Amino acid sequence: MPRTPVSRLSRPSRDARYLISLAQSLALSSCRLEDIYWENLLGAHLNKLLKSKKNKTIETVLEGLVTDNINAYEILVE
Repeated sequence: MPRTPVSRLSRPSRDARYLISLAQSLALSSCRLEDIYWENLLGAHLNKLLKSKKNKTIETVLEGLVTDNINAYEILVE
């Protein structure tokens, strides 16, 4: 039986997965020191994506988070 090819769009890129992970980690952080740590990592990764003009990655992550994790979505929008 032939396998159905998996669409590349159905699987987030490594950058997208990392961005989701950082936003979710910041949403779950429990103290200000931890917030600062996650904010710095998230900011650095966002800067990297924006400098390399990967805006579509950020948009895709936001579209997924708005339905899956509203707290992480709000953090990423900020």
